[in-house]
Amino acid sequence: MVVVLWQSLQSGRLRYLPAASQEPDRYVEIEGPPDVVVEIVSDSSIGKDTPIYARAGLPELWLEDVRKERMRLDIHTLREGRYEVVEPESAGWRRSPRLEQAFRLVRRKTPIGSWSYRLEQGEGPSQDASDENAQQGEFSQVKF
Repeated sequence: MVVVLWQSLQSGRLRYLPAASQEPDRYVEIEGPPDVVVEIVSDSSIGKDTPIYARAGLPELWLEDVRKERMRLDIHTLREGRYEVVEPESAGWRRSPRLEQAFRLVRRKTPIGSWSYRLEQGEGPSQDASDENAQQGEFSQVKF
């Protein structure tokens, strides 16, 4: 997942590149590093892309690793060309400096035995997990 904030476009840090057709409101890509990239780690990607993101100047990188029993969501911020891990808060919450929100990754078994993952967004540890104000995005992983 890639996140681009309006303020980055408005400030000129990122810009739309128009499509070859030059039609209004038609763009082919965005020039410049996005604000946040969320990567789901696989055996072949672990550690491979991180230096590339740092060289490109990506301000914030999230790594979700659900390959083992203990899953992880780590938020990394770029400082002086290297990524530093944002220390977790309690109850699995991680605060994104770029998005100014707290997030946590939770999982549960589905009725058919596969895992379902949910990324919760909220204020952080003081927020009750059942708070209706938390926004949730859900994706699933099927085990074979």
